[in-house]
Amino acid sequence: MSFLQLDQISWQAREIPLSPVALFVSLPQLPLLAQKLNSRFSDEILPFRAVYSANGFILLGEQEQLPWVPEIRYLGLDNEAPHLLLPTNLSPSLPLALIDRAIFTQVPDSPAAIIPGKRLLFPLAQARSLDSKKLIALSEKVRCNYRDR
Repeated sequence: MSFLQLDQISWQAREIPLSPVALFVSLPQLPLLAQKLNSRFSDEILPFRAVYSANGFILLGEQEQLPWVPEIRYLGLDNEAPHLLLPTNLSPSLPLALIDRAIFTQVPDSPAAIIPGKRLLFPLAQARSLDSKKLIALSEKVRCNYRDR
């Protein structure tokens, strides 16, 4: 299988959750995440890497550092899929090794994150360190964009 459609994968509850190493928020949730991070960390450079697009925002970091934000998707690593970040609480219907190989052919600049409910494949190669000024600016831009809708 060299090409995999995300809608070919169904998801069920995972028996043992993965340890989170990242989180995904949709853009309307970004201001709440930014507020949580800025209230917790006083340094200009935050202890995270991040990548975002029009589809959402992914924050990568240590489990102990990741904030709790309602209705976000935590992501973790499974040994059977070393190129993928997967929802910590869900397991795919297809074998993980098969999904990993298929997605690696589509996104060779691995790793990538799968966001099932939104049918997103999020390449993570562009993740960069995150500073509080950039996060605040992005959060304000998002807040204005969604307020005007």
